[in-house]
Amino acid sequence: MTLLLRLCGIALLTAFVALLLKQVRSPIVPLLIGTGLLLLFSAVFSRLQEGMTALRPLIHHETLGVYGELMLKSLGIALIVRFASDFCRDSGAESLAGALELAGKAEILFLCLPLFRELITLLEEVFG
Repeated sequence: MTLLLRLCGIALLTAFVALLLKQVRSPIVPLLIGTGLLLLFSAVFSRLQEGMTALRPLIHHETLGVYGELMLKSLGIALIVRFASDFCRDSGAESLAGALELAGKAEILFLCLPLFRELITLLEEVFG
């Protein structure tokens, strides 16, 4: 909880300073926002690494197995694409953000194809 409050503070402070600098048309606004993002990402990724260490035994449990790993990979793709597309939108590259989101959705779909095949095989066995 304390980390989250600090991250909110960093984000709000960065946004406030960027807003002030935008009014004077300073060219360092993208650099400032990029620096704020790097600070946030480094804190978030270190926290995620701790969480993954705790989740690893649960993911490799025989009940979850492939499904747990698939869920976490999909979540990771979704989070990374969301952060990158938001940054593109904030930079004014709306079409790039949309293309990136489409690529992320396609990647998750391709990641899930073996699961769909397994589901179809199971349905054929039950109803076939």
